[in-house]
Amino acid sequence: MAIPMYGQNKDGEKLSKSSEKPLDIGTDLADGTAAITLVLGTTYREVVTTGGTKPLTLPAISESDLGKQILIISNAVLAASGIITIACASGDTYHLASSTTGLGVTAPGPAADANNLLTITGANTNCGFQKGSTLLLEVVASDEWMCTINSVHIGSGSNTFVYTTA
Repeated sequence: MAIPMYGQNKDGEKLSKSSEKPLDIGTDLADGTAAITLVLGTTYREVVTTGGTKPLTLPAISESDLGKQILIISNAVLAASGIITIACASGDTYHLASSTTGLGVTAPGPAADANNLLTITGANTNCGFQKGSTLLLEVVASDEWMCTINSVHIGSGSNTFVYTTA
């Protein structure tokens, strides 16, 4: 291979991986209790403020999905009556190295290898998932999701994220 000229991609491998990033824009995740199954390679805007539990389901994954991602960006303050659940498909779990960053976070990731449900609970004065928060889900094994949450919060945001087994 010839030496690439200035500005050219020097790593063809990185070019092919760029298509695995969440590029499509999905339906807004809005108030209401209608369930939504998330799609690999998609970015979603979370605009849930109140209105009960918003159930989200991750798609079933396999070895061929490694590296594929789903991105959720919060465009609203998740208030006290707002709850979002993100359930893995049957047989899938959250990877133990999943992490949550943010001041006062008390449960940074899953406590058990079998955890397959993430619950995000709103709060009026102690919200851990307000405007600007991001939640990145990446397939890291044939049956595991890595969840990386960057929490922008009101108050301490301490008890917003809880991983459990459904």
